[in-house]
Amino acid sequence: MEPADPVMPHRPFASLIEKVRAALKTSSLQDVLHDNPMLLDLIVFAEQTVPKNRHLDINDFLSQIEALSKATPAPPALRKAPLLDPWCAVIDQGCPVLIGVVEGHPFLRLAGRMRSSPLFQVSRGQGWARTWSRFYRLSHYDHGLRDKWISRGGIREDAMLIRLED
Repeated sequence: MEPADPVMPHRPFASLIEKVRAALKTSSLQDVLHDNPMLLDLIVFAEQTVPKNRHLDINDFLSQIEALSKATPAPPALRKAPLLDPWCAVIDQGCPVLIGVVEGHPFLRLAGRMRSSPLFQVSRGQGWARTWSRFYRLSHYDHGLRDKWISRGGIREDAMLIRLED
């Protein structure tokens, strides 16, 4: 992963969207999914949120991913967003996610450790991130958190740190 620009958010899925759209012009969906395991993992995750009577359309899905990768938080919504402190971003099991200690999450206990849903944007300089399900406010970045979580069994040993420079 390339370092993030401190002004522009880091978007882990942006290049994947372009690559998949181009590949779908000349290849079957099955071949594209075979060549892009991160997309396949994301589809498996997304299908858990799609009503049983609805079919997941790949073009609609790519548009949804693109929208999540471009969305910016409105200040009032960001003030209400859960806070991660400390936190870092990793690729775990082929998917970019946030890990850290969360406060103010609607479903998780106070000061609970969490691994987020897929990560679509992170702006360390602006102090926010966007996952599949919500925006997060970001406080203290701790690149050593990856190793701590591996030692506790919170993420796999092959999880890779997404380097985010100041």
